[in-house]
Amino acid sequence: MRGKRVDDAVVDDLERVTDARRRLNDTLGGGTVFRAVREDLRLVTGLLDNASYTQEVGQRLYAVVAEFARIAGWLAYDNSHEALAQRYYMAGLRAAHTSGNRAVGANILGFMSIHAKYHDPRDAVRMAESALSRTTDLTPAIAASLYGRLTISAACARDATTADRAQGRMFELMTAADPTAEPAYMYWWSEAEAHYFAAQSALALDKPRQAETHYRKAIARLDPSFIRDRSSWLLRLATARVHLRELDSACRAAAEAAALVRRLDSQHNVTRLAEFRKTVRPYANTAQVKDFDAKFGDLLRSAAV
Repeated sequence: MRGKRVDDAVVDDLERVTDARRRLNDTLGGGTVFRAVREDLRLVTGLLDNASYTQEVGQRLYAVVAEFARIAGWLAYDNSHEALAQRYYMAGLRAAHTSGNRAVGANILGFMSIHAKYHDPRDAVRMAESALSRTTDLTPAIAASLYGRLTISAACARDATTADRAQGRMFELMTAADPTAEPAYMYWWSEAEAHYFAAQSALALDKPRQAETHYRKAIARLDPSFIRDRSSWLLRLATARVHLRELDSACRAAAEAAALVRRLDSQHNVTRLAEFRKTVRPYANTAQVKDFDAKFGDLLRSAAV
C-alpha cells in the first residue's frame, strides 16, 4: 500500500463497509462477523501508516478506524472476550480523539459503559456522564442513547433518582431525533431501544411489572431484521415474567428466543439463555420447564455459565 493515494471516495467506500458490518452483526451474530472486521481494521490502519492523503481525509480515516474498533469491541464482547473488547474500545477512543470527532468517541464510551455495569455500575455511570459532557457535539439520537446508558447504569448502582431523570431525558430527546440527520452508526437507535433501556432499568430496580411492559413495547417496535436483539430482548422479557410468576408466558418467550439463538453465532446470547434457565431453576419440575429443557438442552449445555 506504500505510495497509494487515498481520497474521499475511498473513505466513502470504507464507511459503507462499516455500515454493512454493523448490519451483518444484527442478523448473524458477532462470531461470524468478527474475523472480517479485524481484517477491515488492519486494512484501514495500513492505509493510515503507508498511504498518502490530505489532513481532512486523514481525519476521516481515523474516524473509520474508531468505528471499526468499536464494532470489533462489540463483537468481541458478544463472543465473551471482554478483555479483548476493552482493548479494541481503547484503540477506538484514541483514533476518535485523533480524528477530532468527539461524537464518535462519546458513542464508544457509551458502549464501554454497557460492559462496565456488570463489574462496577459506578464506573458505568461515570463513563456515560463523561460521554454526555460533550453535549455540544452530540446529535439528539446520540445523546438519547447515552442517557439510556446512564439510565441503566444508575439503576444497576441502585440510584433510582438519577435513573429516572436520565430516562425522562432519553425519551425527550428521542422525539427530537431526525434519522436522516443522524450519523450512519446511529441507525440502530429507535423508540424500541428507548423502551428496552427503560425495561432494563426497571428490572434492575426490582420493578418487574414495569419492566415487562417496556420489554413488550420494545419488542413490538423492533425492526424485524434485528434478530440478535430480538432474541436477547425476549430472554429479558422472559426473566421479568418469571419474577412475576407468569411461568407459561415466560417459557414461551424464552422458547421463541432460543429458536432465534440457534440461527445466530452469538455466545453472549447462548449465555443469556442459560441465565434464564438458572432463573427458572425453582420451577425445574414443572411441565413448562421440562419441555423447555427437552427442546433446548443442547444449547444450554453449550453455554459458559
